[in-house]
Amino acid sequence: MALRLLTSTAIRSTTRLAVPQRALATKAAEDTRQIGEYPDLPLESSQRRDPFKYWDSQDRRNFGEPLQEHDEALSMWVVDDVVANDCVSPKAQLGQLLFVLGGLGLLLWLASTKDVANTKKPVNAKEFPDVSIPSPISSSNY
Repeated sequence: MALRLLTSTAIRSTTRLAVPQRALATKAAEDTRQIGEYPDLPLESSQRRDPFKYWDSQDRRNFGEPLQEHDEALSMWVVDDVVANDCVSPKAQLGQLLFVLGGLGLLLWLASTKDVANTKKPVNAKEFPDVSIPSPISSSNY
């Protein structure tokens, strides 16, 4: 029995060494992420997770859960991925933005045209006495 186990392990080890180098090269070329055996997690934003389901409700993940490879871009603290609870379409968002910018433009136009005709200063100019400036004092007078 021991001889059979010994020979089967020897056969297995020789078959591992007999793998063609071409097969190893294609396997290495397939690993484009270059992070080894780290799990390939789905690209899911943390903002779309249920906040009451996880151990850390602020970051919305469980204790010991592996981080996404692009965690900085998918964390809770990036630009909002979920806007208005996904109730407002991007077309409606663009319309709201144009409405606000148009209102600001109208306000700027009204403020600039309000006092165009009445541009006098709110205070009178200060009047100084008409005094001629004395000539420079030369050093020979001392």
